Amino acid sequence: MKAVLPAAARPLLEPHLPSDLDVEWFATPSEANAAIADADIAWVDMQPTHLVADAIRAAGPRLKWVSTIYAGLDAFPLALLRDRGVILTNGAGINAVAVAEYAVMGILVAAKCFDTVLRAQDDQVWLKDAPGKIELADTRALVIGYGTIGAMIGNRLRGLWRRRNRRDPDRARRDAHARCLARPSRGVRLGGACRALDRCDQDADRQRRACRDEGQRMADQHRARRHDR
Repeated sequence: MKAVLPAAARPLLEPHLPSDLDVEWFATPSEANAAIADADIAWVDMQPTHLVADAIRAAGPRLKWVSTIYAGLDAFPLALLRDRGVILTNGAGINAVAVAEYAVMGILVAAKCFDTVLRAQDDQVWLKDAPGKIELADTRALVIGYGTIGAMIGNRLRGLWRRRNRRDPDRARRDAHARCLARPSRGVRLGGACRALDRCDQDADRQRRACRDEGQRMADQHRARRHDR
């Protein structure tokens, strides 16, 4: 069995690979395209991402499994992989902790204008006043999309906020449809069920608009505070 893997990951992967696995390490797109021709397994993440699709299209009939550390799959020729029966595994969630911590860090940095503090340190200047005076206690945090990363951000904000708003428009639509389907008594005759689902769609759209408006309001308040200072 042959695997095509990125040379950049070789120090991390090679000690853990089975001894009977034939591995070809690639460092350039041309090397990946050549190596994948008779490969069973391929990890061909490259930038720009169109190189990934080019490599997969160069694969031969032996290819059975494509793996990627990317969470999104926009770069992959999904129809081709489906037609060939190739398994595709992605890296959704593998960087969730780091991304959530960066998000919380970004909130704190913005609230305290910590970039100004760092520049003052570089210039060896002792600031006479704190550049950022926003206090996060009793303020509201809006987390848009409450998947793996959104939930981790929310968990980390619990020590900073007493109130958190979490809005997931897609989940709102699914929940609204589930409620409609669970209550068929809302008029199943004369197209009543269709009208009920339409009302659910309208409810989800209203939640999307509310999410957008609340995010804009919070941004406007933040800009106003910075202008007042």
